[in-house]
Amino acid sequence: YEFTSTTKATFRYVDKFQPLPWTVEVDGLCDHPTKFDLDDLYANFTFDERAYRHRCVETWAMCVPWTGFPLADLIAKVGPKAGAT
Repeated sequence: YEFTSTTKATFRYVDKFQPLPWTVEVDGLCDHPTKFDLDDLYANFTFDERAYRHRCVETWAMCVPWTGFPLADLIAKVGPKAGAT
């Protein structure tokens, strides 16, 4: 399922997506500013697999698979300071 406008043209942008190298940087008001690449994320966090089921009274339904880790785990790892928002 594509969560886009009614044009359904998302496929035109897929070839430009480059997942590697890809990093997430957490800095600013935290005790442990860190930059994670994908390997770091897999090494430092426990990933869950979930299936979210959506149903509508208009008789449509879908199941959306999700793989990830709780944001609380990332927050605990970097230790935000009291003034962080």
